[in-house]
Amino acid sequence: MTDVAVRTDEPVRVAGRGRDRRPAPTEAPRQPGPSTYDCPARPCPCLVGHCTLSRMDRALSARDGALGLPDCPYLTDGEQRLAQRLADYDLDAISIGAVTNIQRGVSALRGYFERVVLASHNLTWTAWATLWQVWIWDEIEARHVAEEVNISKGTLTGVAHTLESRGWLQRRTHPDDARRTLFSLTEAGQELMETLCPQFAAQEQAALAPLTRAETAQLSTMMRRIIMHVEGTAGL
Repeated sequence: MTDVAVRTDEPVRVAGRGRDRRPAPTEAPRQPGPSTYDCPARPCPCLVGHCTLSRMDRALSARDGALGLPDCPYLTDGEQRLAQRLADYDLDAISIGAVTNIQRGVSALRGYFERVVLASHNLTWTAWATLWQVWIWDEIEARHVAEEVNISKGTLTGVAHTLESRGWLQRRTHPDDARRTLFSLTEAGQELMETLCPQFAAQEQAALAPLTRAETAQLSTMMRRIIMHVEGTAGL
């Protein structure tokens, strides 16, 4: 399919909706070169790259008049709409961009680890996180696993059933309360974690390769401060 930018001033009726809107344009044609495919590691997001983070940064910058709208060829229709929407509000674009990047970073990292480490064992991120918590504590209550992995008890029940069926996880009734359940790893589960943990750690280092050691430590510290603040504010 030819990559062609399509723009028109004629509004079109969207089926099933009670308002007109302009058709969403495709992205502008790209020419090979440093400004398109080779996005530098620093600084990022940049003003000329085509990655989602760079385009979002441009959209947020555009609300303050840094870029012309709607004629900027790099902005997608959705990003233009975002910039136009934000222009009517007194909002902190830097904070919006930071939270957006954190959210996208979490999603990107989970997908990355599932592809390069967990796929060979047919594990999802949630299943891995469950095994990780049980491995750390040797034996832990199911409710605490759900809290640490940030999933519902119902979701944990399904994940635990899958891990049990594969021979990696086992459960027993709490000796002091029959309503509580304790999780621990089987011997096969221990062997799995001994195999996966070094692989996972290597890929964590690879994922953070664009950062220096000092920047990595600073990132960890800043994220911990955000977590403590948000969890404290929410009364968690």
